[in-house]
Amino acid sequence: MSNIVDIGGATHVAFDGLTTEQLLQIGATNVVRASDRLIIGPSRRDAPEHVRTRRAWWNSAEEWDKVYSSDVHWESPIVLWVSASLHERVNLWRTCSWLRQVGFSHKDIFVLDFEPVPPSRAASREVLTRPFTCSESVSHHPDEVLLARIDRACPWPRERYDRAVSLWDSYVDENPLPFVESCVRGVEGFLGHRSR
Repeated sequence: MSNIVDIGGATHVAFDGLTTEQLLQIGATNVVRASDRLIIGPSRRDAPEHVRTRRAWWNSAEEWDKVYSSDVHWESPIVLWVSASLHERVNLWRTCSWLRQVGFSHKDIFVLDFEPVPPSRAASREVLTRPFTCSESVSHHPDEVLLARIDRACPWPRERYDRAVSLWDSYVDENPLPFVESCVRGVEGFLGHRSR
């Protein structure tokens, strides 16, 4: 399946500030920053309640996260740039859920899933003791890699997209036990590179 995504004509979602800047530098014109660290503090299913809860949690009116902003002009195709970072994974689930709520089909959404950049020798010793971190970023990859990836972009299969939405629903459920139990068993789709 071959899809052509024009980097300047798509809506891009970046899950950290450095990736936002890099996408703008390589030609993206409509970039939505979604960089709230959702693995810390409460999250809610209802968008306005989520925004209020997160602002109260961080005790800040600064807007690092634009997913629910009325200023965003969502236009397909939508490209989600995601690394193996835990906080980016949770933001990915939330963004997939939101895009479905506002009426986009999974066929309009291109999820570009990036493996971690191999760490230096010193950092690799630390990684051996921790199976995952929150420090990965799409911006760790050079521009050429990002441009090559968008040239090969295609939507996720419906089942995988549904799984992302389901993970967000489970994550924000009032009863956290089912989500925790599924994490203990191993959650398919938690780390994208392990769920292909």
